[in-house]
Amino acid sequence: MSAAAQAAWAVASALAFAAMSAAIKLGYARYGLFELVFWRNALGAIAVGAWALSTRRRLATPLWPMHLRRSAAGASSMVLWFAALAALPLPTAATLGNTSPLFAALAIAWVARRSGAPPDARRRLLYAAAGCGFVGVLLALRPTLDGATLGGFAAGLGSGLLATFVYFEMRTLGAAGEPPWRVVFWFSVVSTAVGLAGIAASGGFSPAGWAGVPVLVAVAGFALIGQICMTRAFAGPATLLAANMQYTNIGFAAVIGAFLFDDTLTAREGVGLAVIAASGAWATWIASRGAPVAPLASAEGASPATTRSPP
Repeated sequence: MSAAAQAAWAVASALAFAAMSAAIKLGYARYGLFELVFWRNALGAIAVGAWALSTRRRLATPLWPMHLRRSAAGASSMVLWFAALAALPLPTAATLGNTSPLFAALAIAWVARRSGAPPDARRRLLYAAAGCGFVGVLLALRPTLDGATLGGFAAGLGSGLLATFVYFEMRTLGAAGEPPWRVVFWFSVVSTAVGLAGIAASGGFSPAGWAGVPVLVAVAGFALIGQICMTRAFAGPATLLAANMQYTNIGFAAVIGAFLFDDTLTAREGVGLAVIAASGAWATWIASRGAPVAPLASAEGASPATTRSPP
């Protein structure tokens, strides 16, 4: 596959995930957070499971402890990210969902330090990229924050942090030979169970009726399309290009948010989001320069096939 084709698949993935995010925000008019988590994953699990069974692929795996760790972290990241979508403008939530490369940069530098490796330029650059990214987070914060907005920022950053753990678990599963479709299936199954548990704890399903079905189908459909496109984007050699093209998700989210939700950003917030995106791309590039570390993907994208999917 050519680099141009990989870039096109990555942009298509970013657009699909931006559309999914918008559908989630629309879904809050009829459904609660855990209902949206449930339907987003239940429909995906059914689709992937039906495809696997129809093509005689085996769903069972001996690597269930790794799947459980990856899926638990991914589901937790997803719940936090959905919470951020409820509280924040769409482009802000999308940007915070892409902070996993910043946390991963810190993790890579910290592991190198713990291993006793001498300080080098790459480690210092990783720290610098992460630092610049978190300066962007401070810039994106409004001068005055109410409790809901501050909680949304905390949820978005927590989602990015957990997505970093997902990224490393994905690398481990890939190294063990686990196919991406099986990782997606078990992640969807575990996330469906988390959503169902949350629904039970919060009083049951909402009486939305058939009127809300199109939104649920849009959430699950765009999520599945995004995951498929992301898998294709990372199937070729230009993984760094594909990873960085995923940041177009922020631009798509800004356009969709302006049209659907009248989301507006101040100049300071816009600069902050741009700094976060640029720092994440920089961290991805720095990490790719070291032989032991693969380029950082974003989270539903590292997750999806990230965690950049938005988990």
